[in-house]
Amino acid sequence: MIKIQIFPFNPVQVNTYVLWDSETKDCIIVDPGNWNIGEDEILTSFIDKKALNVVKIIATHAHFDHVMGVNFALQKWKVPFVGHKEANLLMPRIPEMAGWFNIRMDPVSPLTDYVKEGDSIALGNSTFEVIHVPGHSPGSIVLYCEQQDFMIGADVLFKGGIGHTEVPYGDLPLLLDGIEKKLFTKPDNTIFYTGHGPSTSIAYEKKHNPYFVIR
Repeated sequence: MIKIQIFPFNPVQVNTYVLWDSETKDCIIVDPGNWNIGEDEILTSFIDKKALNVVKIIATHAHFDHVMGVNFALQKWKVPFVGHKEANLLMPRIPEMAGWFNIRMDPVSPLTDYVKEGDSIALGNSTFEVIHVPGHSPGSIVLYCEQQDFMIGADVLFKGGIGHTEVPYGDLPLLLDGIEKKLFTKPDNTIFYTGHGPSTSIAYEKKHNPYFVIR
């Protein structure tokens, strides 16, 4: 069984996810947003206390706030850094994008492993389906765990909203189409864990999200 711990990190309050298999203790860190020594310690202490074995760092996409802790995490655990190949379009611009918010960031270590639409990521006795949903960011991926009916989807979808598209490589029609065809076709009871703020469900968004109710 997969367990989930959420840490809202950095000034933008990114939801950093630690997911682990309760039997094997293998874990992945999704979108490490830790950006100072205190947040580094919070993340490290949790993993140490749970005696977890970090096996991958995963980036849902390459916006600066979601990768603030990547360099620390890779140095600490020395594991693969996984994401979609199209994230490379934005990865070199991370310091520039952070600067738009008056935040200083060093260049982020590059991805070492790539995933694409339809790939599977194993974690202990469970698997995640990789769903590519561009529009907010070209390399945006959603991790879908069918066994437990949940998705880790970051900034693709929010409770009552969607990811911003007035950003480099943003594409509103592409994002809406991907959500409708790739996410809303999953079971209604599927929980969607977002990149900021509270989680939601596929059923709630199909019924209440204003981007789709009016379509």
